Amino acid sequence: MQKMSMTGLFRAKVLSSAVTVSSNGFPRFEGKLLFTELYNEQEKEWQDWAEYDQGGMAYLTLAGTDKNSGEIMATFNHENCMEVFGWDGKSFAKLQAILDGLDEEFQLQVRVTDNTYAEAKNPFQINGIYPFDAPPTREVQKLETAALKDLDKMFGAALKVATAGKKPTKKKTKKKTAKKPATPPAANGSAKDIMDRNDAENKKIAEKKEAGRLREEEKMAEREASKAAPPKPPTPPKPKAAAEETCTNEECWKAICDHVDHVEGLTDADASNAYTNSLVEVCGEVTEETVGDVTPQQWALVRSTAIASLGSL
Repeated sequence: MQKMSMTGLFRAKVLSSAVTVSSNGFPRFEGKLLFTELYNEQEKEWQDWAEYDQGGMAYLTLAGTDKNSGEIMATFNHENCMEVFGWDGKSFAKLQAILDGLDEEFQLQVRVTDNTYAEAKNPFQINGIYPFDAPPTREVQKLETAALKDLDKMFGAALKVATAGKKPTKKKTKKKTAKKPATPPAANGSAKDIMDRNDAENKKIAEKKEAGRLREEEKMAEREASKAAPPKPPTPPKPKAAAEETCTNEECWKAICDHVDHVEGLTDADASNAYTNSLVEVCGEVTEETVGDVTPQQWALVRSTAIASLGSL
């Protein structure tokens, strides 16, 4: 399963799940989720996403401490788990029993957002779960007239006490002119369009990172030039030809991703760029029609070239 590559609202299968404890000692829902559909906000419809084999881990805390009173209180994730799994919210043991009995085809909705954790290896995170058939737009739902009358009966007396002697005031507001964005927002489009735009964003981030690296190298070169010239290093041995090594496209990509996971500062965008650039360097221009012509020896060379370009700690 590939890592999450963008933000958005997805439908997902629950591959495995459990009630666990966070590093702070609070109960949480932990689940391994495989994305099956993406909600296209422009087209207002769900699009197939299973072909991308993407997903991720959900770590949703179910209880925490109130910052003001210090009391233990349930979180929104607690309420969402009640709604998603039909849990009464009273026993974590009962929630685990429900998770153990989930059908293999059970699905739910997940919201993927940017990961703000400074040391995160993945720039995206699962921020919430919702029922499979929940309205994707999360529009405000109005109460029926009868329900509103019931609320008046229940709380009308309290409202009268709270507003006794007070008169409504009309707040004056200045008319604001909406500012036009510097550039028009990109439309969602098809699943392929979304992936293409995401790749373009990752490319921009990589280019910006590379520009910063080059500037830092120039500064280092200037500092070194002011010092005495260091002794000439010995000529490194020529690398062994990798022609005898072989691997598949999938094995090549997995090796690159594993390398990125173990090198601090590298992202999924770095892995994607290294893979693409090395494939072009080894095989020239490759299309969907010609990718099957790449030999196992070439895939092995693409793998070693990409990993070498990414560097290490």
